[in-house]
Amino acid sequence: MHSPYFVSMQTPFPSEPIINRWGNPEGDILFFVHANSYSSKMYQPFLEPLMNDHHIWAPDLPGHGESRWNGRIEAWADLATYFIAQFEKSPPAKPMLAMGHSIGGIIIMLMAIQRPAWFSKIILLDPVMLPKRILTVFSVLKLLSLTHTIPLAKSAHRRKNHFQTRATALEHYSKKVIFSRWETRFLEAYVETCLREDGQGTFQLSCAPQLESSIYQSIPLNVWSLPRKLSTPALFIIGEKSDTVSQRGVERLKRSRGNNIVKSIAGGHLFPFEKPVESMAIIKDYLAT
Repeated sequence: MHSPYFVSMQTPFPSEPIINRWGNPEGDILFFVHANSYSSKMYQPFLEPLMNDHHIWAPDLPGHGESRWNGRIEAWADLATYFIAQFEKSPPAKPMLAMGHSIGGIIIMLMAIQRPAWFSKIILLDPVMLPKRILTVFSVLKLLSLTHTIPLAKSAHRRKNHFQTRATALEHYSKKVIFSRWETRFLEAYVETCLREDGQGTFQLSCAPQLESSIYQSIPLNVWSLPRKLSTPALFIIGEKSDTVSQRGVERLKRSRGNNIVKSIAGGHLFPFEKPVESMAIIKDYLAT
């Protein structure tokens, strides 16, 4: 029986993460971390082109997908510490690839900074690197204990959380503008893997609205200091219409020190679901170098 792994003053994370493994067990490990409110299985269609050559390890963040955890995230760094602790039980035999989307990209960066010997290359899909002016506002709200007023956090709290069937959930999300740009298979994967039965014959979001909100409220304020701390080669892929990384931010990333490559792609913050083929072409080209 493993004892829970404690972080900060929050609810203990699960003693063992839920990790999905796909692809070639003889291939190089690719460690993948998904975005806030989604699940690792949702990305399985996106990652499929890499499965012949890689053994993909894709954990669910605590309280997401198949992970059952009823806490709040107090600091994103705690998630990096959590996954580092899991790998330290059995460190990788050789440097592995890593990829993360949104919060997943920040977690991967934090891990690579702390354990550079573990990683050969990292790929960061629109990591949450907000403009400095917005981070300044967040820092003031944090000082005033008003982070719950952040628009994304408020929206998460109001999110519809119960559905009679998966079909009604699919119909509900199909009408949303944000999902209209996705390939249909990803919306179907969202409904299949990001909802769970609630024990009463209906369905609810696997990632509780209060957990999603806490992640927005705990966005790290020092993200722009991270790229220059990387010694691991990194590929940043940023959506041209991203509401997370501005085009000014893209130029700043290109000027950052280190072995970093920055590519842009048509699409928004969720481009892996909007432009999966084009995204994968950039990734494969990078891995081939």
